[in-house]
Amino acid sequence: MSIRVDPGWREDLEAFGLREADKCFHCSNCTVACPLSTPENPFPRKLIRYLQLGLKDRILQMPEPWLCYYCGDCSAQCPRGAEPGETMMAARRYLTSRYDWTGFSKKFYTSAKFEITALVMVALFVGLGLLLGNTSHPNWQHADLNSVWPSHQVELADLALAAVLAFLLMGNICRCTKAIMGELTFKVPLGIYVGQFKEFVVHALTQKRFGQCGDRKQWLTHLLTMTGYATIFLLVVVLLNGLTAEGWKFQRGWPEYPLYHPIRLLGYYATFAIMYGTTYALIGRLRRSKPVYRHSHPTD
Repeated sequence: MSIRVDPGWREDLEAFGLREADKCFHCSNCTVACPLSTPENPFPRKLIRYLQLGLKDRILQMPEPWLCYYCGDCSAQCPRGAEPGETMMAARRYLTSRYDWTGFSKKFYTSAKFEITALVMVALFVGLGLLLGNTSHPNWQHADLNSVWPSHQVELADLALAAVLAFLLMGNICRCTKAIMGELTFKVPLGIYVGQFKEFVVHALTQKRFGQCGDRKQWLTHLLTMTGYATIFLLVVVLLNGLTAEGWKFQRGWPEYPLYHPIRLLGYYATFAIMYGTTYALIGRLRRSKPVYRHSHPTD
């Protein structure tokens, strides 16, 4: 099998946040420090070696970048300051741009101007929609979304946005799966996926592999942030509304729940989890107190 080498590709990755990878002399300290590395997946050392050789086709087929939680253990143990954890992050940004058939991700990751412009355009688009769709008098005394934009239009906009995002994300997921698994994509028996579903749910809810890393506080912060956002999604989309006598109600007039109602308790948890997780991360980036917070990319 032929292998294509691109010596200049490493420089292209600098736009995705690559730092200091050339300092790596493959002492394997990062691989030994990572509790998730195995003889079959000796990351991040293998990825860095491929990167130094310019083997971008090999990296495109690697699952290892998606196994890394970026706890920072590898970067903390690196004697050369080669930032293996940050290299994993840059690889993920690059791979995302390759799996994205629209090309939007590449521009978003490599151009801060494009990122800012895109955010401003979305804000203007939403503001214009609110202005043109408003047929009532907004209630400025309370946070009442339905008085700013008719609720049925909110529902239609949400459904349209969900459909577009699902289409784009599923397309990218399929391209990622095909790149990594190749001919095995459709050859793995369905029973294997079904058998591993319980393990998938456990890992999704607990992030227990992240808990094997040396910094347990980093795992806790990650778990709180992830479950906080997931809880908010569950509350807004499912629990706070739902099927009523008038049909499906989505984001309309949330009811008043007693103080100790389970839905209120979930809301309190989600608020605390998100506030704690994001505040911890922001302070860490300002102080640069850990390898994981030492460098920041505009998309962070």
